[in-house]
Amino acid sequence: MLLHGLFGGSSYWKPLDGYLSEKFDVVAVDLPGFAGSSDISVPDSISGYAASVMDLLASLEIESFHLIGYSLGGAIGQQMALDYPDRIMRLVNYATKPTALDDDRFETFEETLHRLQNNDINDTVLSQVSSWFAAGADAPGYELCIETSEGVTKETASACLRAIRGWDLRDRLHELQMPVLIASGDRDRSVSLESHLFQKQAISNSQLCIIPGCAHIPHLENPELFNMILQIFLSADTPQ
Repeated sequence: MLLHGLFGGSSYWKPLDGYLSEKFDVVAVDLPGFAGSSDISVPDSISGYAASVMDLLASLEIESFHLIGYSLGGAIGQQMALDYPDRIMRLVNYATKPTALDDDRFETFEETLHRLQNNDINDTVLSQVSSWFAAGADAPGYELCIETSEGVTKETASACLRAIRGWDLRDRLHELQMPVLIASGDRDRSVSLESHLFQKQAISNSQLCIIPGCAHIPHLENPELFNMILQIFLSADTPQ
């Protein structure tokens, strides 16, 4: 199960989807308010997002699954892992953190919300997506992410930011019992190394991987290395 981030959509998983589908059945969704689901009402909380994803999985008759949650999708994935712990076999906290506090983000959520409400949505998307890559707008995966963002509106993105406002699971991370991989790039401007280390220390059955030369979206910055790391984690016979 692949969950994208803010301003994202299922299509920026295509390179990873193609790799994983050789060994796994892959489900990548457009979350409510984004890409192909831009006309679906945005839940008013991260728990609401988690419930909407579980409803989709129920409609597909999927009982258990590995979950890869990126950025916003990682927040939803952590909530799902706590709300439905028996359903998730392995969890990947990818370029994400367990709280919406933004003291380690390149700009605060309130600043992003202000930008959304007072600027053209396309300009906001361009600036946000460029921050995901160490090479900025020159990165090979940049245009794919811009194309993926089509469909998002000022209203849906703003509603999503309001939904995550105040969300905080830091005191509950110790409840996660499934194997967890915490991964991001060493140049991530949205999640600090300290936040990744906090997750590693709080989750007993976890591994931490910081990918060199990458920022907030390593699966598009260094796909070969990211895919190898993910394959090792997902294919392990026993919890690490």
